Amino acid sequence: MTAVTDDLTTKPCRCGGVKKQLLNFISPEGTDLSVPVRAGWYCESCGEFEKAILRERVVAGMTEKDLERRDGKEDQ
Repeated sequence: MTAVTDDLTTKPCRCGGVKKQLLNFISPEGTDLSVPVRAGWYCESCGEFEKAILRERVVAGMTEKDLERRDGKEDQ
């Protein structure tokens, strides 16, 4: 049995490797923002992909400031 956690950046894979999250970026209609959405997890060892569903698609901790930093638009 695996422990329940809110950290969805990685998941164990059946092959013994680690699946890492893959992100897509969407632009909500009427905005210039790019919002991260988790597409799923990919294991580099065996190539298995697991699609994210429902709440798993939400990337926790990403704020507008994080997006600005990522895009290099942060005020200095």
